Amino acid sequence: MAEAMLREEFGELAPMPPGQDWRPWLHEMLCRLRRAMLAYPDGARVVAGARPPNTPTLARIPEYGLRALEDGGLSLPQAATVIYTAVHYTFGHVIEEQDSAEAQPTEEFELAYPTVARVMNEGRRVGLTATDVFDAGLSLIIGNQ
Repeated sequence: MAEAMLREEFGELAPMPPGQDWRPWLHEMLCRLRRAMLAYPDGARVVAGARPPNTPTLARIPEYGLRALEDGGLSLPQAATVIYTAVHYTFGHVIEEQDSAEAQPTEEFELAYPTVARVMNEGRRVGLTATDVFDAGLSLIIGNQ
């Protein structure tokens, strides 16, 4: 199931072309992974639960990512830290997105957790989207390398 879901978004996923900066390339690949999972109810749980040996498209994501980061000058341990942190962040973010899409703080919640409730309410008021939050988190992972 995960392979079919990923193929719809990725088709024939290819390695990063030589000479490109890996940061925007990786950011776009992870945005595509997010889109693939969001296209299905519980898509993130399905893909996160898949195992790369049985899901070739899922295996290509870290494979091509690791190659790109190594080609960009990172050691394999550094590249692995970035790639797996970013992929796992993407899984977790989308699981949260899909599980709490319509979560509204109750009055009781707001009294118990006023700061969290304020963030929830302010985010909606100023138009902060799940995509904005996802991009910001991804930038924290990718941008400091």
